[in-house]
Amino acid sequence: MIDFLLDDGDTATCPAKILGFVRYNITSGIPTPHISGNDGLSNEIPNNESVDHNFYVVVHTASDYVSIDQLQNDFITWFTLDNIETCLYIVDVDAIRGPLFVFQNYGSDTNDKKRLFCALPQSKWGQYFDNRIY
Repeated sequence: MIDFLLDDGDTATCPAKILGFVRYNITSGIPTPHISGNDGLSNEIPNNESVDHNFYVVVHTASDYVSIDQLQNDFITWFTLDNIETCLYIVDVDAIRGPLFVFQNYGSDTNDKKRLFCALPQSKWGQYFDNRIY
């Protein structure tokens, strides 16, 4: 599960498949997300000797956001990984909220084959069942 900062300043969560990890600290002058976003140096970066020491993760995200509240209510929900050409992101490793248990839509012969299901993180199962009892 990945946290995304929305345009209005709120945070939304989205299931994502981790493809790899990246660190740019061995080269200087690369327009990394940290340098471009925080320092506003996007036009000056190739001439600048700035080095980004942050750690990034490359993710393939779902087509829609899935909130933890939605998982807390439903326990299992479905999502679809969108086209990799439009939903491939490099985000700070701190954006990783936590792991999810994800499984395929086994047994479906229709377009639902592309759907994936994710379950509420195990650390929240007790709270889910507690809410159901009361």
